[in-house]
Amino acid sequence: MAASGIDEKTGLITGKGFETVRDNCTYCHSAHIITQNRMDREGWLETIRWMQETQGLDEFDPEIEREILDYLSSHYAPSKVYRRPPLIIQWE
Repeated sequence: MAASGIDEKTGLITGKGFETVRDNCTYCHSAHIITQNRMDREGWLETIRWMQETQGLDEFDPEIEREILDYLSSHYAPSKVYRRPPLIIQWE
C-alpha cells in the first residue's frame, strides 16, 4: 500500500474495510467503477442488490456486507467538492 493512503494497484483509498472491498468487489470489475461513483449507504446497498439480482453476484455474509457498506459510504460518499470552483462571470 502507498503511504499516501491510496492503494497503488487499485487506486482505492486504504483504511478499514479496504481489503474486504478489494477482495470482493474487484474480483468482478475494476476498482474504477468504485472510484468514479459517489453514493450514500443506501445507494451502495441498492447497487449491491442490483448486482445480485442482475449480474450474478452472490449474497454476502451480513458481516462482510456491513464492512463493504461502511467502507464505501465512508470513502465514496457524495461530495460537494467539484473538479473546479464554479466560474464567476462579471459582465460589464
